[in-house]
Amino acid sequence: MNNQILIIGASRGLGLGLVASFLEQGSAVIGMHSGASEPIAVPGIEWMECDLADSGARQQAVDSLDVVPSRIIFAAAFDPRADHPPRTDWDGVTQSLLVNGAGGYDILRLLLEKSESPVSIAVVGSEAIYTPDAGSAAYAAGKAALKVLTGALTDLCRTRGGAVFEVIFGALNSDQRREEFAAASVKYKVGIDELVSRTLARANPESRIRRFIEPPECARLISCGFDLGDIANGASFRLDGGSGGAFR
Repeated sequence: MNNQILIIGASRGLGLGLVASFLEQGSAVIGMHSGASEPIAVPGIEWMECDLADSGARQQAVDSLDVVPSRIIFAAAFDPRADHPPRTDWDGVTQSLLVNGAGGYDILRLLLEKSESPVSIAVVGSEAIYTPDAGSAAYAAGKAALKVLTGALTDLCRTRGGAVFEVIFGALNSDQRREEFAAASVKYKVGIDELVSRTLARANPESRIRRFIEPPECARLISCGFDLGDIANGASFRLDGGSGGAFR
């Protein structure tokens, strides 16, 4: 296994948090970003650009790699609630299905087919697919497509000695969430920890985790999946307080 790790969707959010964690572990990180904006400068990372909605860009990105990293994390996410479709002829649902679903599946398939060694792939899923509402439906549809499509890669991984597995993290900590709960804590005169616990309990009564999940915790779970090798193929690991499962 080489020491490189490719993080797809590395320029912001969870992906950027995972970059920091794996750099601290001593990994050589390649970060893939969409090109919608210039990624921030991070010492030790090699950046590459790829618009996942563009099939030609996906092929070009894979072709540019001399060696496919033995560990890959798919953390890219397009959410119409926060992101704007870069092409005026596509609506948010179409863009979500392209970036989160079809584009993710295609680039992972291309990477697997190019690699001459076993590859372990962690696909970041979302609990939103189980509880979609009018606001989250477009995002959830893309993530649901990703789950189905990348689940189909298990056979390809099995024949090559690798693995593809899903990770679900529930409510992730972020600057935006911290700011929102700090403001709400002052407004309602409730401690932040208590407010977070109540909010998460109301959002998912079955959850046993009543706090936000931190990126280093996500990185540790992903590392455990990588360490399992081909045993992890087809598995689903969750840090959202729900039960475990499988792709199919």
